[in-house]
Amino acid sequence: MSPPSHPCGMQAHDLGDRTVVRFTGGRVMLDEENTAAVGEPLLALAEGLQAGRLLLDFGNVTYLSSSALGLLLRLRKALHARGGRLTLCHLAPQVYEVFEVTKLHTLFDIRGEAGAPGTGSAVAAHG
Repeated sequence: MSPPSHPCGMQAHDLGDRTVVRFTGGRVMLDEENTAAVGEPLLALAEGLQAGRLLLDFGNVTYLSSSALGLLLRLRKALHARGGRLTLCHLAPQVYEVFEVTKLHTLFDIRGEAGAPGTGSAVAAHG
């Protein structure tokens, strides 16, 4: 069982060819409560994107629940249905491990440093 989480939000930045979303808060836990709070806004954002490219920065995310994985799958499906693309970056090792264990690392575009696949500490220059 995970420790209680603090409410998180998100900030979106339109960079022209893509939109970057960062989760707000020091140590973000995307548990059931926080996933419910950011889920609808994220899906609405994806529906309204002009470029159709969404990059989620997981730099301060320390925990990912199965609810969050479900949200990411719905988000990916919504973007792909419109010809868009979802990229995840800055995954902490313990968060990336969730993707490996579930084999979802083969489905998602996960970027690390300098735009290379894998984990890292710099936002991909192109996602």
